[in-house]
Amino acid sequence: MAAPTILPSNHYICVGRNLAGLKKGDGVWSMQDNCAGITAYLKHYSMRGAAVVDYTRTWEQIDEMVLKSEDLGKQLDDHSPLAAELKEAKIGEIADVRQRAEAVYKLVLSKVEWNGRYEMSPAETEETLKNHGGSNVDINMLLLQSLNDVGLTAAPVMLRMRDQGVLTTDFPSIQKYTTFIVGVVSPQGNLYLDASSANGRFDALAELLQVEKARLVLKGNKGKWVNLR
Repeated sequence: MAAPTILPSNHYICVGRNLAGLKKGDGVWSMQDNCAGITAYLKHYSMRGAAVVDYTRTWEQIDEMVLKSEDLGKQLDDHSPLAAELKEAKIGEIADVRQRAEAVYKLVLSKVEWNGRYEMSPAETEETLKNHGGSNVDINMLLLQSLNDVGLTAAPVMLRMRDQGVLTTDFPSIQKYTTFIVGVVSPQGNLYLDASSANGRFDALAELLQVEKARLVLKGNKGKWVNLR
């Protein structure tokens, strides 16, 4: 019997010394952003007699995963269950982009109420409307469909909330996202909307969502990093 093949491998030993203790400060959203540490990601692996399994991704590939996802992506092309009311209110005839978006926002938020939760996967918009509310992304999907139905260009803006730590872009992963808001693309400047802003200005994001890196994922176009602060 032939001797087994020993595959080459690397062993890393990391030692930390004299690491100062962390203290929660007023300006610190996530303690993990201030921790000293090492994070490893699996790039690929191979087994004898089998093809290499590659885990490497690009942000463009992550965009495609978002657009093809069952819960989020598949609803982007659907009409809003409020389409008839939007048409009856003649919101699509409002010339100014900001005023039209605000009219849609007010109509949607008059039908549903945010339950105080931030999530990642939206429910079906018909269910959200039937339940008269839901998480921020449940309502955001209803808002996104409604904005598109009045002739605006709306798309999900994927992000990692501030209390979950900074979104690092070195190693693309869909698991780094924790929620999404709605971006309205306009030549006069994009608008960024979220259901949790209902008690303030319609385009004033909650502080938890004001991150420096979020990704606008627009179907048929290359994804774009945007600053929400």
